Amino acid sequence: MTQEKKSGGFPLFPFLGGLGLAYFLLMRPRLLTWGTQLGEAERQLPGDNLIIYPNMQATRAVDVAAPVEAVWRWLEIMGRDGVGYYNTERFPYGTRLMKRNLPAPVVGTLLDNEHRVLQVEAPCYLLTGGFNVPLLSGGRGDLTTLYFVEERGRERSRLLIRLRGYTYGAGSLFHNLLREPVDFFQTLNQLNNLKMLAESSPHE
Repeated sequence: MTQEKKSGGFPLFPFLGGLGLAYFLLMRPRLLTWGTQLGEAERQLPGDNLIIYPNMQATRAVDVAAPVEAVWRWLEIMGRDGVGYYNTERFPYGTRLMKRNLPAPVVGTLLDNEHRVLQVEAPCYLLTGGFNVPLLSGGRGDLTTLYFVEERGRERSRLLIRLRGYTYGAGSLFHNLLREPVDFFQTLNQLNNLKMLAESSPHE
């Protein structure tokens, strides 16, 4: 009497490998370029020269039905005096933030996350970041975030946010893979909140 060969269990490792491959080939490129149009993720932007060979970069964008100045009024107070970075959730910041009367950001302005303003040209772009900063993974890295606004016709503008970094140390790869999805959701909230604030603010 022949004994039937028992079939193996669920092939977990091939499944996880296929899932990881699908993420890297299909989902990850879209998360890193969410909302961008043809050529936007590849274009040279202010601050790119500060980190020549990044091992982490993401560019995301949104159309705003408001002029550049309406977006800038929220960017220039961001990250100071407890204003926040508009990246946690949707909620009405209201005109109370506009009453902070904060001075215009300049190169060297310290932000609430201990990064600094690296470059600024009102009302076009704000570049923030830090160099040799400690990471949660235990390594260190150079990180920049660019907020770039350009006019797209009458009462319309385009907002791009670019994260660019070079992380080094034993945990750099782990840090980058972990940060990418977190940064995606935070940046998506930033884009949506800045769009909402700019479009709902009175335009001069």
